[in-house]
Amino acid sequence: MASIVITDDILLRNFLSGQTISQPKEYIRYVALGGHAVWLPIGYFAQKAGLKHADAEAMISNLPGMSARKKRLLARIGKPDAARTTFEGAPKGVLKKLAAGKIVEPTDAKSAHHIAQAICGLSSPGAHSADDLLCLLARCFTFVDGGGSGTAMSYVRRAACRIDEMFFPLAD
Repeated sequence: MASIVITDDILLRNFLSGQTISQPKEYIRYVALGGHAVWLPIGYFAQKAGLKHADAEAMISNLPGMSARKKRLLARIGKPDAARTTFEGAPKGVLKKLAAGKIVEPTDAKSAHHIAQAICGLSSPGAHSADDLLCLLARCFTFVDGGGSGTAMSYVRRAACRIDEMFFPLAD
């Protein structure tokens, strides 16, 4: 089996593009043991690996060591909306538009940051498809990656997890 190199950036880009991956369990292993970011999607990769919630939990639990990252991930996958949180100010206004079925286009890193925060606040996808939200977040990622802050990128990753929870939940 050929080894693959996974980074936070590669994992996020593959998730946002819906890229077919040959070794989805390696992405889960990376999130549990090697990922640098707290918020990285897992449900999409578990589904690609054919894992249900109990299978993913067992896989993560049986990985070597009991790192804080692994404990956090196990706690997070135990909650169906762990990435959901709401914000005041500009993100709240964007959230209202998204909840009404509108797409708000990012124009710079700051607006992309606000859109990512708004996605975190969605209680459901509403009228949006997975592709709608993934493409929107990919555009946000481009702005934030090109000139945003570490905090903004953290919210892009958390928004990716919120999309993951809504469209690729770990089924029982």
